Order: sequence, then C-alpha cells, then structure tokens
Amino acid sequence: MPRRRQFLVFLSSLALAIGGVVGTGMAKAVGELHCAYMLQAVGPGSMPGVTLAEPVLLGCYTSASEAIFVGTGGAVRLPESLAGDALTQQILDSYGASTATSFLIGREYNNTNYVNLLLETFASSACTSTSGWQIGYVGDGLNDMFESGKGFSNCNWNYKYEHSQFGGARRECSPNCSSYQALNNQVSSLKYLGFRLG
Repeated sequence: MPRRRQFLVFLSSLALAIGGVVGTGMAKAVGELHCAYMLQAVGPGSMPGVTLAEPVLLGCYTSASEAIFVGTGGAVRLPESLAGDALTQQILDSYGASTATSFLIGREYNNTNYVNLLLETFASSACTSTSGWQIGYVGDGLNDMFESGKGFSNCNWNYKYEHSQFGGARRECSPNCSSYQALNNQVSSLKYLGFRLG
C-alpha cells in the first residue's frame, strides 16, 4: 500500500478510535494517549455547593504535559518529566495553575499505586470548603476500571462509588488513594469535594 494511503488509513483509524470516546460519559483512553475531559455542569449535585456534571472530551494527546496544557486552557505548560506520576499540586501551582481558566481536579488510574493513567478530569472551578463536583456515571468505557486516584485543586476529599449515581460501597480518599481496595475495578461514579462527607 502506498505510504500516503497507509497514512490516511492510520488517520481514519485514529479518528474512529477517538470518536469512540466521545459521547455521554467517559470512555477509555486510546492506547497510550492521555485523554483530558472537561466537566460540564448538568444540574445541582446531591448536596448544596456541589455540581452534577458530565465529562466532555477535550482531546487525547501523546503526552501528559499536552493534556494538562489543553485542560488548563493553555495556562500550565509542564516539562513531561513533571507531568506524569510526579505531578503534585505544588508543581501545578509553580507553573501557573492559579492563572488557569480551568483546573485539574482529579486523575484516575487503571492499576494501584498510580500506574496507567486512564483519565484527567478538569473543571471550571477548583473545589472549596463548601463546593465540589460529582459524576453520576463514568461511562461504559471506564466503568469498573479504576484502582487508584489523586485529587488536585483543593479537591481534598474524593469518593469512589461501587454503583452509578453514588450507590453501593464507598471509598474515601483524602485526597489520594494508592488503592481503592475492595472497590478496585468496581468504581462507577465519583465525587471530588473540598469537604469531608459525614
């Protein structure tokens, strides 16, 4: 097959693969790509100050640094060596997160100990002591896939639920969990909060 045609076939395949992650809810990242999602408010959450949201795919990128750059509206450009598992809130802040128009609030991983990043979630505002974000269903592509996760941007209390719409067993992280323990590969809905639930 001629090179140009091979390239066009590759682009078509990639477009179809990425197209598969667009739609309601979140979907599994394509291959080794880093997929950034922006939370779009769809209504009030289950408690005052919390926003119910659906994730909208911003794009999938070959580097974590590019995903963060796009997710923060171009405000944060990190060296790739700091954008992966080494990323902390202090690093984000030192690279301009305070000037961002959107904020990284959470990362979810396919394995324990923050291995195999599946998604990065961004929102229009950081969490506060009276606010946060919740996702009623992570989507078919990522349902029952998470085993560890991290919270950012003052989302210091994060909750992972066994079922959609925050049903079943719950795992509390403050803000990170290196393992979801009994909920490994069982998570269907999420809350990123700036306060602890009772």
